[in-house]
Amino acid sequence: MEITEALKSVPLFSSLGEEQILLLSRNAVKRGYKKGAILWQKEEKNTGLYVLLAGLLKVVEIHEDGRELTLNIMRPGDSVGEMSLLDGRPHSATVVALEDSECFVIRRDDFLDLFRRNPEIAVSLLNLLAERLRSLSLSATDFKFLDVYHRVARRLLLLCSQSGERELRISHQELANLVGATRENVTRVLDDMEKKEWIRMKKQKILIENPGELGSLFL
Repeated sequence: MEITEALKSVPLFSSLGEEQILLLSRNAVKRGYKKGAILWQKEEKNTGLYVLLAGLLKVVEIHEDGRELTLNIMRPGDSVGEMSLLDGRPHSATVVALEDSECFVIRRDDFLDLFRRNPEIAVSLLNLLAERLRSLSLSATDFKFLDVYHRVARRLLLLCSQSGERELRISHQELANLVGATRENVTRVLDDMEKKEWIRMKKQKILIENPGELGSLFL
């Protein structure tokens, strides 16, 4: 995919015209990352905005004892690094490639220049950050009030909504990291859901066959 076409598909840049996209593309650099590669560590200085072209990334908090809490999973078309890009502070989390991935990187100075000249991007960015804040707030509430079964159901529904797809590329361990549970407990929950024919499991994928039944858990 050409860089201009890739940037057009990014919601953050949907308000830009052809000339602005072309100007932005001239300053973007394509980078590839192997599965498991770290794009940046928490507290590292921000160098630009990363737009995911292919693959999957995870945004994680890593405890000093090695345990991980996955904050978000980024898919093609998603951007990452916006917060520290705006305030100039170090990254607030670590970003890792879940599979072989490709990104376009837009330097901070280039993005901020575009941001100042195109106020409509500010609106798109605010909407994006508000959506992520709502997601984090919902996760915090789920951790406090829901058991593992309901946390898994809620996260599967949220991932479907975010991706627009019923087939989710996610391992049991990554799902466990997202809901704050052990892989064994999450696997038991998924096995039960599969027996009820709500989902169907494939290798590294989960197919949501009956989202209505998952949603009925919260009625």
